[in-house]
Amino acid sequence: MSSSQAQSAAVKPQEAPAATDKKTASVSPFDRLPVKVAFGAPPPNSPYHTQRAADARANARTYLSAETIAEAQEALVEAGLRRANGKVEDVADHNALTLAAALTYAEHGMYVADAHGLFSDGTLTRSKERGGCKAPRGAKWQERATTDAEEIVNFWTGRGEYPENAKGEIHKYARVSAPRNVSIVFKPGCKFFAFDVDGEKGQESLAALEAEHGALPATWTSLSGSQSGFHMIFRTSESILNTASAIAPGIDIRGEDGQIIAPPSVHPTFGFYEWEEGRAPGEVEIADAPEWLVKLALESSKKTQAARGRRNRPAGQAASKVYEPKDPTGDIAGFEAILETIGDHAEGFDKPIYRAACSYFGAHGWDADSVPLFDQLQEAILAAPCDDNRNEDRYAATEYLENRIEQARDYIAAAQAEEEDLFDEDAGHLTEPGEEGPASAGASAAQSGEFEPVADWLPKKKYTVIDGTIFRKAKGENPPVPICGAFDVVGRSSNVDGTEAAGIIMSFRNKNGVTIEKTIPRVDIMTDGNAVIATLADADMVIAGRGKAANDLLLDLLHDITPQRQIPMVPSPGWTRDRADRVSGFMCPTGQYIPVQPGTVRLNSDARVKDCDVMGTFGGWQDAVHAAMDVKENFYWSVGVATGFAGPIMQLMRIDPVGLYYTGESGQGKSEAARMAVTPWTTCAVKKGLFRTMDATNNAGEDLAVMGTATVCAMDEVGAMKRPQDLPSLLFGLSSGAGKDRKKGRGAGLADTAAFCPFFLFTSERSMREVIEGAGGNYLNGLGRRFPTIDTNAGIKIDDDKLAKVKAHGANFGHAGPLFVRWLIAEGYHENPQRLHKRRDELTATLVGETGSNRLKEAGAVFALVALAGELAQKAGIIHRDVFPAVKRAYEAFKGTDEGEGLEGDGKVLSEFRAWLATEMGITVQKADAFIDPDARPQYRAAVGWYTNEKFILVWDKLNTLPQGINGTRASLMKALNAIGAIEKSGTNNAHTSLPDEVETAGGGVRKVANVRIMWDKLEL
Repeated sequence: MSSSQAQSAAVKPQEAPAATDKKTASVSPFDRLPVKVAFGAPPPNSPYHTQRAADARANARTYLSAETIAEAQEALVEAGLRRANGKVEDVADHNALTLAAALTYAEHGMYVADAHGLFSDGTLTRSKERGGCKAPRGAKWQERATTDAEEIVNFWTGRGEYPENAKGEIHKYARVSAPRNVSIVFKPGCKFFAFDVDGEKGQESLAALEAEHGALPATWTSLSGSQSGFHMIFRTSESILNTASAIAPGIDIRGEDGQIIAPPSVHPTFGFYEWEEGRAPGEVEIADAPEWLVKLALESSKKTQAARGRRNRPAGQAASKVYEPKDPTGDIAGFEAILETIGDHAEGFDKPIYRAACSYFGAHGWDADSVPLFDQLQEAILAAPCDDNRNEDRYAATEYLENRIEQARDYIAAAQAEEEDLFDEDAGHLTEPGEEGPASAGASAAQSGEFEPVADWLPKKKYTVIDGTIFRKAKGENPPVPICGAFDVVGRSSNVDGTEAAGIIMSFRNKNGVTIEKTIPRVDIMTDGNAVIATLADADMVIAGRGKAANDLLLDLLHDITPQRQIPMVPSPGWTRDRADRVSGFMCPTGQYIPVQPGTVRLNSDARVKDCDVMGTFGGWQDAVHAAMDVKENFYWSVGVATGFAGPIMQLMRIDPVGLYYTGESGQGKSEAARMAVTPWTTCAVKKGLFRTMDATNNAGEDLAVMGTATVCAMDEVGAMKRPQDLPSLLFGLSSGAGKDRKKGRGAGLADTAAFCPFFLFTSERSMREVIEGAGGNYLNGLGRRFPTIDTNAGIKIDDDKLAKVKAHGANFGHAGPLFVRWLIAEGYHENPQRLHKRRDELTATLVGETGSNRLKEAGAVFALVALAGELAQKAGIIHRDVFPAVKRAYEAFKGTDEGEGLEGDGKVLSEFRAWLATEMGITVQKADAFIDPDARPQYRAAVGWYTNEKFILVWDKLNTLPQGINGTRASLMKALNAIGAIEKSGTNNAHTSLPDEVETAGGGVRKVANVRIMWDKLEL
């Protein structure tokens, strides 16, 4: 390939969203294909529903035979792979083509392995830090790569196990639905290597090499998915090792134990790897490498061979080579100290590597020669302590190191330029560039490029930025004073109509490298600086000092900055409304906004869950919850799944908060049901999303309630409350939808109180009554109406394999909830909530019946709301099973609890009376043919009554004080028995004046004994 061919092959890519590390890109690909369906459409960031994807699929069919593609499709379908919605191309189509490609390459003698890829929503299956979708799956991929067709099919269908990793762990192959790219691996002895040309620098180097040695021969040539380079595969009889820019700048060699990602794999930029026209397998043979190229490759391999020899150096041993700067006065002590921190401890690998590179360029200038830096970094990485192969496979890799070095160079260049003139027109943002995206999926400014230019908000006469730190400029003879780490500004917050809730929305990378977004109320800056300092310190912002002077400097800075853009802010998740009270959109607890009307709003950072990222796939979540719902004995799991969708319809119906209370023995899966309820929206990790244990204060409960507004709030282990006697006040407070007066920083100006409206789900090993009364409190029946109890003791424990399938919902969260909201909007429920009220009333009547008490109907309406949520989720295609049978069973379980019976008129006394009769038959309640002399005091004193095949005959006076175990009075018992028609009356009286003939007395003696007669069939013993 000539240099002109190379330049035409490596086209600069058009702008497109890069894949995110467990985050969804916020901007759709520029060439998205049209969608003819509404619900069931692919995610807006799908890399597989674009014109580029369609072109790549067409390109693949030019070098893959129809028979091989059909064989691949058949194998995957047989293993259970399906399209997510059956209508548009997605991961299933991609996996079929990459498997077909792998089989084709193997036929040509290439060793192949499956590699990581992109989900249908554009997220990576592996973190960028660990190679993203450019890395093969599993440990020891160099060893498992194969040419065996059957084993290759196993790689793609999930039938088998990866080799043991460095920790001694063995993992199963990824499931069949997991996205897969295809990797060509150059195993020792395979006699192939790849000539890798990267970017303009590589093209220039190739042109120079060809001018000197002659043009390279035609061979297999693949174009990079980023469209910035290409791979040429050559045959050789020599042992060629991996090298990076050793032959020439921008020219790498992928040799023994190396690999390349091959067509039709997808790139993080959403581009696709493709074979150059006329240079694909079957179109051209793999050429022998020219002698001059082999010679250069062998010479460059010496450096790699030396590095391999250093890999066995004992962990922590210092490098023998020390780079001496050209300027002998240059201070490199900081650089060397940072190198010593690289490894599996404290800061890990990535951050020290980047800091060391920044230190190097800081000492020697941004334009210093990077070759000595590269050598020292690679040597330190290979010698660093590491419990797996990350130091070799990831951090010592040329591509990673060169990228990090150039990032550091750019950062130092920008910092040095800022010292001279901070307010360059091109100044964009201040936070350190890094691989991780912002914490707020779908909402953060970092995803959509919305940071305000620094020059617009930071007063240049007063402040400057040096090496990632904001300084107060020098005054007189006083030097500049550091204030805090650099941060970016999104804009100034306000309520929707701009009349209050003024604040600053700022974004920064904290000490842990996590991007944090915080809304700082202006009222707190002016009146309660301690609250601001506490908020930023709690988020681990880099603050230069402590004490009043340092705090005042930071508060002055926040007071002085001048954001230009007004951003409407809401205090809690849920449905947003315009001034005419029409629904304008829906705010998720992660900060993701789903608009109905044009425009956008943001969620106050105090009301946003801590972990705002989605994870896994919607299909993975469905597989898990469907496995749970298929366990019919554990009906409460299906109820838990449906509960996750109750919040949005509850808020549309403007119902005060209600919920369910799960109780039962440990190990029955109560907590799992609660976790299932939150995963449509957030992670189920404790305190990271909408799931939390009850070992906190009432204030913490209110905080979670605000975050769960219009979704769900799961509070696990009620028995762990610090003050269980506070449970009644907490529950009544939560059911009111409003907490105490607004705490400092809670949505300043947005609401006078902490308003909330989630669907609650509590779990406990003890019933609500037991928890409250055990703590010396008073249980009130009103709690049972608002938070009906479900007894889970009828459930079963499932085997570990099934449980693992169920628990997979915890790794596939954040997808189903937003999909459900979009479906509600598409179906018009946001405009006509009366449809929801009508259907809930119908379901309540079905559950409770016409004769149920009003209190029981109120509790039944809670179950009906869950049944309605499940019904709609099934119609939307989100869940596969009708949940009503499970909800009905849950309702019947509730009626059998103490709390449920307390709502059935005098149901509690009736239940206890039944239990007493069952235990006393044959003891104090004798069979009617047994003689009892009422005048024989010992026997009469012990006897309470008799029973026949049709009725009980109880001595009226003996019920004046009810037997032990029956809480109530004779009047309340008679009322309950009359309510079910169980008393055989004497006219209008409950009691008869004489014993019936069935009861024998001594010689037909005294029969004048007042008695009450209770019918067996009505008691339903």
